[in-house]
Amino acid sequence: MSSSNLAILPDELAARSLSKQDVVMRHDDALTALDHLARAGLRIESWEGWVRLADGTRTKSLMHQGSFALPLDASASITTARDMISEAQRRWDRSPEYPGGELYFKLTIV
Repeated sequence: MSSSNLAILPDELAARSLSKQDVVMRHDDALTALDHLARAGLRIESWEGWVRLADGTRTKSLMHQGSFALPLDASASITTARDMISEAQRRWDRSPEYPGGELYFKLTIV
């Protein structure tokens, strides 16, 4: 996979990534990206939580560290990542790790 996984996504969706090289998106955009990747038959190796703080700086989430490894089957990896990301967002919505921050999800695509 190229160093810019964003090239796999539609331009409009890729433009909403927090990173110019990696797929780092808010919940709804991350789920849309997963749908696109599923249609392309691609597999998600892992995901991790990132936080955009109120002042615009970014940091990795300590509470939403993500997955270690997802299933080797492409479809199963997408389904598992979707479920885990949605659960992380629900936990964030109940109790944000950083008040005023926003939770993002970095997807590692293979």
